[in-house]
Amino acid sequence: MKNDQDRKKIQPIIRRYDFNEENYERFYDIADQSFRYGAPWTYKQYKETLGREDLVFFVAEVDGQLVGYIGGKLLLDEAEIYTIVVSKRFQKKKIARALLKRFKEECRIKGVEAIFLEVRKSNKKARSFYRKNQFDVISSRTDYYTEPGEDALVMKCRMRKKEENGKEADISDRDKL
Repeated sequence: MKNDQDRKKIQPIIRRYDFNEENYERFYDIADQSFRYGAPWTYKQYKETLGREDLVFFVAEVDGQLVGYIGGKLLLDEAEIYTIVVSKRFQKKKIARALLKRFKEECRIKGVEAIFLEVRKSNKKARSFYRKNQFDVISSRTDYYTEPGEDALVMKCRMRKKEENGKEADISDRDKL
């Protein structure tokens, strides 16, 4: 039997992370508990990364508690997602989708034409999520991940913008890759 928290529809608040919050311990804990092989970065790396104002992070909160986040870098007309994770208790509640949607909105505002990310080749769940959100595999990186060693798949999402007639136009060029 599911408890009331599981039965009610979760409405997370998605907001931009303030780099002065120094909430890296919670970021690390969520990643360490949620990723199959534990946190992909050390505690020190989270502390350093979350202090960088050149990166963009959005957090998902439920009842004032941090339950997930997405982060990456926007540079000119491209962006790269470095991490996206939702705590185990709040997975399968469309929070990752809300985080990705907010990241994409920021990319549109900044004129980004393509978003890239890497994902473990064996992570079928994440790959499926990304495919459902318009990411395509464009290449692979041999032995990209350590502990355990594994290849990464590089995925790309082409951003679209509206033409004057209101139709969406693909503003990327597939042949350039």
